[in-house]
Amino acid sequence: MTVELDRSTELYGENTVQWRRAAGVADVDGFEIKRRGDENVRAIIALDLRTATDRFKVNHPLLRELLDIRGPTTKAAFIMKLWQYIKLNNLQDSDDPDQIRCDAGLLQVFNTPVVSFTAIPQMLHTFLVRPDPLVIEYTVRVHAGEYHMADYAFDVEVELEDYAPLAAGPLATVQARTRDLASIDDQLAMQMQEIHNARSKRDFLRNFADDPVAFIHRWIDNQTKDLEVILGDRRHALEAAISAIMAGEENGTSGDAEAAKWLKESALYNEAWASEAVIHYVAAKTEELKQQQIVQQQQQQLQQQQQQQMVPQQHNHSAAGQMQNGLPHH
Repeated sequence: MTVELDRSTELYGENTVQWRRAAGVADVDGFEIKRRGDENVRAIIALDLRTATDRFKVNHPLLRELLDIRGPTTKAAFIMKLWQYIKLNNLQDSDDPDQIRCDAGLLQVFNTPVVSFTAIPQMLHTFLVRPDPLVIEYTVRVHAGEYHMADYAFDVEVELEDYAPLAAGPLATVQARTRDLASIDDQLAMQMQEIHNARSKRDFLRNFADDPVAFIHRWIDNQTKDLEVILGDRRHALEAAISAIMAGEENGTSGDAEAAKWLKESALYNEAWASEAVIHYVAAKTEELKQQQIVQQQQQQLQQQQQQQMVPQQHNHSAAGQMQNGLPHH
């Protein structure tokens, strides 16, 4: 900050006061400047604002107009504005994307028809300077009487650092990120399951559309095999009956009764409702297995979260024990 008093240097000597913030010095709420005098004096206060991110002024008027830059900007925003201008005006060489062919405006700025994109950040440094200070004019009054209130109040917006994550500490940040990662993992698992189901449905319908007759025959054959697995025997009823007769002949007994039993039980599955009942049964078992897998995954994730929460607590207890024992710790 610079304060300049508009009065004679011959009578009052030096009329300029400068204050610069030193590195590592704590913030101050304000300070007081005193100078002797018996008449009102105009003061010019120039403030060089310090922001969380370094900001610069573009000192080339034409470049400011081309990129539509109003006021101070950061280096990243400056380069992004230029890149948007290049893409909008199609200035990138189609054969060599690294080469930028300047239009009439950029030609006046860079003084060359072709510019390498990798060299642009270094070239832009010549167009960036410190922003102009904020100048406030104020009249210091020395007359006696009631307190004088100025006609204007100045409200200056200043970009500050976000201290919320720092105040919470590193442990809270790690725990929050762990919860976020766990939530993302759950969403990914659900999305993957939906993709798998959609793919299975697509393959089912595509095979049916390619050859409906052959698909129906394969599907019936697969359903029959599934039914045999559910019943605990992979053989057809007729094959089971023949096997029963042959086994009876080898043992010297009649296998007719056993064969009749197999044929009688197999007749149940020739009813009209049997196929639909099997489809519903298989679908219900599939859904039951899917729900069991989801419950197991949730239990595993809950156990992992509990273990991750126990680790910081163990570290805290260990640190407390070291302090009680008078042991140094880092």
